[in-house]
Amino acid sequence: MEDVDLGSVDGIAEGAATLRKAPDGRRFVCVRRGDALHVLDDRCPHEGYPLSQGEVRDGVLTCCWHNWKFDLASGDCLFGGEPVRRYPAWVEAGRLRVDTRVDPERERARLDTSMRASLLEGSMGSVMRDALRLEALAGSLDPAIEILASDAARRAPWGFEHGLALIAEAAPWVDAAGFAALSAHVAEPLLHAPEREPATARSGSAGDLLAALREERRTDAEAIARHLAQRPAGRASLYADALLPWLSEDLTDYGHGAIYAFEASQLVARFPALAEDVIGALVVSLSWATRDSALPGWSATHRGVREAEAPGGAEADLAYVEEVLASEARAVEGCLARLRAGVDPRALLRLSARAAAERLRRFDASWERRLDAPVTVLDVSHALTFADAALALMPPPHLAARFAVQSAGFVGKLRAADGDPPVAREGADLDAALAARDPSAALGAIEARDFYSVLRPFALADAFVRPIFAAHAVKTTEACQRLEAADPDARDLYRAAAVTLCVPRRPERFFGRVAEVAGRFVETGKPPPGLY
Repeated sequence: MEDVDLGSVDGIAEGAATLRKAPDGRRFVCVRRGDALHVLDDRCPHEGYPLSQGEVRDGVLTCCWHNWKFDLASGDCLFGGEPVRRYPAWVEAGRLRVDTRVDPERERARLDTSMRASLLEGSMGSVMRDALRLEALAGSLDPAIEILASDAARRAPWGFEHGLALIAEAAPWVDAAGFAALSAHVAEPLLHAPEREPATARSGSAGDLLAALREERRTDAEAIARHLAQRPAGRASLYADALLPWLSEDLTDYGHGAIYAFEASQLVARFPALAEDVIGALVVSLSWATRDSALPGWSATHRGVREAEAPGGAEADLAYVEEVLASEARAVEGCLARLRAGVDPRALLRLSARAAAERLRRFDASWERRLDAPVTVLDVSHALTFADAALALMPPPHLAARFAVQSAGFVGKLRAADGDPPVAREGADLDAALAARDPSAALGAIEARDFYSVLRPFALADAFVRPIFAAHAVKTTEACQRLEAADPDARDLYRAAAVTLCVPRRPERFFGRVAEVAGRFVETGKPPPGLY
């Protein structure tokens, strides 16, 4: 115990704030209230102004600078943000003594509660301060990131969403400045959202989970998933025997089904204590998913998935990329032909990823200026992140064949997005190109050895304001880096795709479009124009 002498109790007046300093200079505010002596940190947790210059009334200490109010008996903040630290105190031989020792577990629990309250209210300065306190305690931002992920998994109303995917991608490299952006992007869509009522974990097999997903028995699916998520072996079976088979049957939620399944696996690998909440949230989102390729406009992909054969190990030919880019029907036909010829479906997925990167590189930005069509560059980015997720999930060959068909059909379906890509301007500096939001200059700097280490914090904090855009920018940048590592011959293509999404100044809010699309629908009852 670190026992600190704060001097005689005689000078501590009833019901008033008194400053006392430790021999090492630390400052404490002391308040006598009846027989009780309360000792708190003198620094207001908001901006550090001295609480010893505050006012005391009815057991509440008020910081006069911004009116934050603290309960003397607990240190809890009654108005403002974070609580102030309160110290055990006692009198010994007429001297006031305090125990300033920090109990790491107790302090972490205190900061956990404080940070969750601030996330709920959208008090991002408070969130950042608590994150830095946690970093000082643990030597890493991981505890703060874990709280952020836990909070999002519990509060996202429809389960696993973009915020959790963003955390999964940014957690390995984010610094303090990046955490400020990350937490804001995650918190904004969940402002004031209460915790979702979770299903109670109950025993069941992966086969039971698969049946529940197919039959849209959402509560059963979540309950079984939470049970399986509690142990590593259960999580492995959950993916191998339920999620991957189900996801292989149809493209779901514009590719988000597989993308979120991969991102959830990354989060659980980093934060195993969150497994039940994260997997539970994932299965909630999957249970609400739209089966896109079961829709009439996706007949080639729907049929192709069911015709996909168990493959061999032959390599794919580069001509496949052009077939995938040609159309959905050509893409699926080319995929099935190669599977029948014994081509490894993972090789086909890698080439579909190349095609997706090329499609993103070609994105026609005029789509984003149209008032009648709710199309953005994000629509095209999904094809790339889907291919990346399908590869990362490492399905067995017979399921990988189905994912290869889905990926090919998805990329082919988006052919209407193509336009003329910008031309690279050689000799540019990447940092300067990003600061100027100049895609031509950025394309001229894609050979930079630190390309991704420069682009990723820009994608998180500077490229966009809206959380959904920032999440897609980071997911796409990270996917491009993974795909490039596995396919270095396509380096320039993947980097160009990342530049296309992240660097240009793009509209993020479309109020005129919202009004136009709504007006046309009310008038005609017809869907708006789209990419297919």
